[in-house]
Amino acid sequence: MKFVATALVAAFVAIALAQDGPEITDALIEQQFKSEDLNKDGFVTVAELKESVAKLGGGKLPADVVKIIEENFRATDTNKDGKLTLTEVKKQIEKNEELASQAE
Repeated sequence: MKFVATALVAAFVAIALAQDGPEITDALIEQQFKSEDLNKDGFVTVAELKESVAKLGGGKLPADVVKIIEENFRATDTNKDGKLTLTEVKKQIEKNEELASQAE
C-alpha cells in the first residue's frame, strides 16, 4: 500500500508532533500552509514548495528530492491546476491518516 505524503504534509506532521503531540489540528495545517504560500496568494505552487524545502535544508535540493516533491505535489493537486489549495492539502492529510490507520 502506497503512503503518499507531500513535503508539505510532512512539515505539518513535524510541527504537530513538536508542538501539540500526535494530533494535527486545522489551525496547524492553516498556519503551515500560510508559511509555505510565499507570495501570499492563497495557493502553494511547486516552486514555492521547493523553495521552502530548500530553505529548510540549507540550500540547493538534490535531484532525487526535487523528483519526490514534484511527484507528491502532483498527487495532492487533485484538480491539476498547478497550485495547491488548503482544501487539497487537508484532503491529502485525511487520506494519509486513513492509509496509516489501515496499515496498523
